[in-house]
Amino acid sequence: MDGGVLLFTFAVAVATGLVFGIAPALGLSADLNQALKDGAPGHAAGGLRRNRPRRAGVAQVALALVLLVGSGCCCGVSRSA
Repeated sequence: MDGGVLLFTFAVAVATGLVFGIAPALGLSADLNQALKDGAPGHAAGGLRRNRPRRAGVAQVALALVLLVGSGCCCGVSRSA
């Protein structure tokens, strides 16, 4: 495998992880500050808002599983050819 391609892929993976890892934290910081100022325990936002991260996690795991199975099938086909 070409080293340049491997380095580029690694850089893209790290950048994507950082961007999508930091973005939710930045989006929650304003809500968190306001909730702490109001003294709200956090359950007043409603059930839909609490379930959103759980749904996102389930979707992320499902997509990762689909991609993993798909790449496994591609690797199996290329080895047998």
